[in-house]
Amino acid sequence: MKRLSLTLLVLCLLAGCASPAPEPEPVPEPVSPVYTDWSKLTPYYSPEAAEAKYTYFAPYSGDGPLQPRDDYGPLLPYVGADIGLSGYILDRLPLYGLVTADGQLVTAPVYADLYREGPFLLLAQGEVQARHESSDGGTWVEGDFLYTIAASDGSWVREPAAYNNLFLWEDTDLVCVLADGSVQVLNAQGEITARFPRSAFEPYLGADFQWTWEGGPSLNADNGVLTVWQYRDEVTDGNYNVCYLDLATSTVSPDPPEGWIPFSSPDYVPDDTVEEPTLSLPEYNYLDRIVDDVTGRAYYYGSRWEGEVLHYDLLNESGGLVFPDISTPNGLLWRPLIRAGLVSNVEGNSFCYYDLEDGSLVFRYPIRTNSD
Repeated sequence: MKRLSLTLLVLCLLAGCASPAPEPEPVPEPVSPVYTDWSKLTPYYSPEAAEAKYTYFAPYSGDGPLQPRDDYGPLLPYVGADIGLSGYILDRLPLYGLVTADGQLVTAPVYADLYREGPFLLLAQGEVQARHESSDGGTWVEGDFLYTIAASDGSWVREPAAYNNLFLWEDTDLVCVLADGSVQVLNAQGEITARFPRSAFEPYLGADFQWTWEGGPSLNADNGVLTVWQYRDEVTDGNYNVCYLDLATSTVSPDPPEGWIPFSSPDYVPDDTVEEPTLSLPEYNYLDRIVDDVTGRAYYYGSRWEGEVLHYDLLNESGGLVFPDISTPNGLLWRPLIRAGLVSNVEGNSFCYYDLEDGSLVFRYPIRTNSD
């Protein structure tokens, strides 16, 4: 699973200013202009690029918890703060908030981790201990978090709880490991459909086991069966499943279901799986496929060289240019966010969403930093 992660940090103003900073206004204030030659940029950019553009959803949650409502529509993440710290594997910590597809803020940027798995939103608040970069270019953080699990449209929201930061999305269910080592399964309506106490796993993992992604024990979905996976030197047949979870009875067994064929079995025959389409263009070093889960449309994000200048573009399924020179990897996002017909772009010190149909600006939020 791909993960993102963050924390709400206490910011301190630097001392020694000649005059105190002005009190914040109740409406978004403009940020300093970006000095550049606008004539060389695409129509997506304009001299007004530094001006904030958003409204507040009523009632606005602000720093408070996300409130369940059935009239948000698709919720999108935005980067609202960029906290620089020393001593981290990566020294930039973006903080995320939620915004509607028409540019209305639902929450302030208070989430250390905000990511979507199928119909679920996972929102983390707490103390970040480290931020890491994965091999595919994505980032994730670790820390002591309280996670709020919600519907991706905010129609239901569960109370914040302490989780192990180990989540597995399987079909329409979200499998979660809680901080106490127990496991629970949520359906797409946010209801708990199965619970497994920590004690149910101890006969197979030992009394002092700890859930972890690296080498296990961890959870795995293997051809329709939820398993506990762990690497063990003495296992030589490639099957590292330690035990099996029965979601219908909330029981754990050392034996797999009768007739089950794991993915690793030579007897496994895949269904008529439709291969994910690919796009290859000689001028691009790579093309990463991104599907808008609201509109169903697919796009490709890739890089190309023009002389000694590296460009990052967004293309449609046919290879047509949709958004040239979209924001490059910068420690805040490793690729554009696309949802509900919108695409994100980081422009200087602002986070933006543009309409993919007509290129119009829908949302712009000045990214706060330590010095703000």
